[in-house]
Amino acid sequence: MANFLKRLFQRADGQSPDTSGMNFEVGNWAVAQYTDEDGLPIVVKHLSHSPSAAIRAGLQHLAVIRWPYDGSTNNGLPTPEDNERMNQLEDNLEKLETPGRVMLAYTKTGNGLKEFAIRCQSQEEFMEALNQGLAGQPVYPIEIDLYEDPDWQDFDAFMKSLY
Repeated sequence: MANFLKRLFQRADGQSPDTSGMNFEVGNWAVAQYTDEDGLPIVVKHLSHSPSAAIRAGLQHLAVIRWPYDGSTNNGLPTPEDNERMNQLEDNLEKLETPGRVMLAYTKTGNGLKEFAIRCQSQEEFMEALNQGLAGQPVYPIEIDLYEDPDWQDFDAFMKSLY
């Protein structure tokens, strides 16, 4: 999926693509675009279906990874160079996914911020796996916040804001 988003944000002329009205599903993922209160495009990728009660019960913690970037020259979207690095990070996060332990729930890109929302069984195990998975790579300019969210309030509010 990260490769799709890579193509989405890259154009030969360096301008951001026209993504108005974009809303589709690919496999277990849905991709949508909307305009925020500043009139800037926000592109989201999220699970296309709400996880079962059993999956929700096992993934009661939320990790939010934020990557602030300068979107002033690209209508709030990352430059192709930033987007390439963000795709590398997303590829690495997807490699951490383990049934019942770690699940990427959604990403949100626009207005100078990329967010990754990850559900996990254990915050400590997730951070350990993340550190191991990113070892030896260039440092990413990210911020990580960890939350207890047993009722999946973040995901449900995110989905409600879209549909």
